[in-house]
Amino acid sequence: MNKRLVGLSALAVAVLAGGLTFSNISSAEEDPQKEAERVVQNFVALLANEEYEKAAALVDDPRFATEEEQIQAYRENENSEEKIEGFKIVSVDVKNDKKAEVDVEFTTRAVGTQHVTLPIEKKGKQWKIVFKKVKEFKYSKSKKSDFQ
Repeated sequence: MNKRLVGLSALAVAVLAGGLTFSNISSAEEDPQKEAERVVQNFVALLANEEYEKAAALVDDPRFATEEEQIQAYRENENSEEKIEGFKIVSVDVKNDKKAEVDVEFTTRAVGTQHVTLPIEKKGKQWKIVFKKVKEFKYSKSKKSDFQ
């Protein structure tokens, strides 16, 4: 009888622990601020690790007709003076449960330090950096630039 009680208790604890873990994972995935931060951090990390295909999968960018063009552009940027040397998230502005804007500061040799606002959206089940229209601007040190 004691073995049965111990077995049932262990099973109950395992089910409860699994349920709590799943609950924490689900709530983390549903937090737009954390998801927006995560997609931007992952994008920059993938570029730094030269995983351009995975980085491109995190961005919808109208500047490129094909994903291959996008990957090639990322590859060329990372092998130039425009490679990101420093990066930090300054703030996150959650618009709703599927949209946010992430203000980032990054540094390259070509332009120094820039401040950029990245639009983030949940597309299906995946959060992405989503450019609807890119404003053309000349780079200058410490200039704030916005993407829409």
